[in-house]
Amino acid sequence: MIYKTMEGWFAVYPYQYREIFKLPLDKNHEMIDEALDAKGKKPLELLLRSIYKGDDLLDLRYYYLQNFAKTYAEKTLCLNTNIVDLNYICEEIDIEDNETENRWLLLVMFLHICYVGEIEWSIPEHRQHAEEMWSIYQTDDGMIDMVQLRSVILHRYPLLAQPEKLDTEWLLKDPEEIAFQTYAKALYYFAQDPASEKAQSLLEQSIQLNPLVPPLLLQKKRIPKKPSLEFDPGKKSEAEYIAYLAGESWWAVEGAIHWLKKNTSST
Repeated sequence: MIYKTMEGWFAVYPYQYREIFKLPLDKNHEMIDEALDAKGKKPLELLLRSIYKGDDLLDLRYYYLQNFAKTYAEKTLCLNTNIVDLNYICEEIDIEDNETENRWLLLVMFLHICYVGEIEWSIPEHRQHAEEMWSIYQTDDGMIDMVQLRSVILHRYPLLAQPEKLDTEWLLKDPEEIAFQTYAKALYYFAQDPASEKAQSLLEQSIQLNPLVPPLLLQKKRIPKKPSLEFDPGKKSEAEYIAYLAGESWWAVEGAIHWLKKNTSST
């Protein structure tokens, strides 16, 4: 089974989630859909024409975010402006009569907030803002399970400025089926107690599930700087995603790299 990375979820435009929920597309959505496949000057022409066929700019801002925004200010402005508009649309919808529409709105809102969190996390001095973004959705397991936000956060847990704001039981709710989940838990338990039997058991399980992870973590220069859009459990793509998310954490926890190296050399 192929999984989307967080960035893979971010690559999907708001209108495209309407198709997932089998909601109708407006004329402006159809133009934007055509623009994404067009070349040359055609995409911008279609995007501009779509303004006259719809009454929101969610996807247009998202297009700018994905293709033109370069700075932190530009990216966060796109996302935060969309969040304001999504809140307004939510207020206009009668939830009882439009349950599916509401689910679409909540998903798009959730992913926008996650996107803001990832941008904030990429800037060390803004990481506390990312933690605040993540803490918003601690009770919404349906969406969390879909995008695996818990394991994303858990990989970074040793670096959190205010870990007490996140419910530990909630963070550890992910199963222990793939290396993406088990490496995160192994490091978490080791950071709490280097002599933890649970940490040792999980690390051994992790190495068995994906032995390609330790070589990436043990050499800082091999830790990827960017994530892919998807990963395949047990394969190189999963190892690279784990290293991307957790490379800094493994080097930050005292003794963790030595522990990893020791267990790798003994296998």
